[in-house]
Amino acid sequence: MLFIQNIYLNKFLIFSSIIYLIYLNNCVYSIFECAPQETATFVRISRARLDGTPLVVSTAGHDLTCSQYCRNNIEPTTGAQRLCASFNFDGRETCYFFDDAAAPSAGQAELNPNPSANNFYYEKTCLPAVNAHEACTYRSFSFERIRKTSLEGFVKKSIQVASREQCLSACLKEKEFICRSVNYNYDTYACEMSIEDRRSKPTHLRMTVDQPVDYFDNNCLNRQNRCSQQGGNLVFVKTTQFEIKYYDHTQSVEPQESNCLQKCLDSLNTFCRSVEFSPNEKNCIVSDEDTFSRADQQGAVQNKDYYEPICVSADLSSSTCRQQAAFNRFIGVSIEGQPVATAQGVTIADCVSLCFQNLNCKSLNFDRTQSTCHIFAVGQANANVKKNPSVDFYEFNCESQFGGMALCTNEGIRFIVNTKEPYTGAIYAAEKFSTCSQVVENAKQISITFPPPNISPNCGTTIKV
Repeated sequence: MLFIQNIYLNKFLIFSSIIYLIYLNNCVYSIFECAPQETATFVRISRARLDGTPLVVSTAGHDLTCSQYCRNNIEPTTGAQRLCASFNFDGRETCYFFDDAAAPSAGQAELNPNPSANNFYYEKTCLPAVNAHEACTYRSFSFERIRKTSLEGFVKKSIQVASREQCLSACLKEKEFICRSVNYNYDTYACEMSIEDRRSKPTHLRMTVDQPVDYFDNNCLNRQNRCSQQGGNLVFVKTTQFEIKYYDHTQSVEPQESNCLQKCLDSLNTFCRSVEFSPNEKNCIVSDEDTFSRADQQGAVQNKDYYEPICVSADLSSSTCRQQAAFNRFIGVSIEGQPVATAQGVTIADCVSLCFQNLNCKSLNFDRTQSTCHIFAVGQANANVKKNPSVDFYEFNCESQFGGMALCTNEGIRFIVNTKEPYTGAIYAAEKFSTCSQVVENAKQISITFPPPNISPNCGTTIKV
């Protein structure tokens, strides 16, 4: 009788174990299967790798193909349905697919404590109340996550949410401004959205050792909104015989440099942060990495030129570039002489914008360690350059017929316009010529002040809080 009871007990335990495994499997499946009102996308962590044995290893070509397989739970080798929760990418062509994700936010697996620089981890995420286009599922990931980090001092909007996914969705759905990045607090559920990011304000990125906060870059920006709410202007900076190492992305064969740069501007599947072109092989590589994110993975190379698009806050309608790139960059050297303008605490984008606004600008020095910009009225043809490891020298390849700046004064906003040739005419506020204009004759500099509305309504100025 005891023997029979033990048999029944063993059968019960086996049956219970099967039920438990089925329950666990269903729980895992439910985590990484998005609901009808959600969109499956990916959050990427650079220099990260999930530990464990992958279910499938595939040389799919690049991360975009891998993300499509994982998003749709398709095994790359057979086309069969197989649960995919995350994948590792080696930066070149190989992906490692998993049915689990990293703890504690998504799964039970662990991230490797010592990943290599060319490791990328992609985690499937279900974003509520956004469609596939808003979540840019045509790209391999929607957000880049920087762990235990926040961008301080530039919170445009702060909201309370129920989850990290709701925070990311709110950024994508924001209509009042372009949400470029978010800070998310896992304890307080605070979601802080910003019009700045780690590239535009690199000195304001802070480690959050005392609070469970992560920083996220919005990877769904496009050519129209990547620079500003109105569209902005992009120019290219060229570094000859230079590349980002160990990372290849979207490749194509293009007949010449201009076609390759246009490929970057028109890129939909990749948020183009850099492009490389081989003049001999005609090989064009569009990448979502740049010298900011791969500071330790870059260097000299033969027969390949490197380009980075930079947003400039200047009117380029009167600028004509003699070459495809607006600037040539020379790393680790500086030009000697007396600068005509200087700015401190700026980014290279600010420095480039300052050059566009100054009609005398022929070159600039940018100190990477001090974030200092010096504008010069001469180029290397008329001045000496010397080695300087903390400084990069940029030579301007464009000419401007107009330049200018805006200054905040006690009387209001003062606009100063400089012209290359003497100008006869007027400048005025839009639709306010009769009450707000300045007429000049044969002048190379024109200035006009727009007073605040509480002093005078003549120029149509308004104050927005």
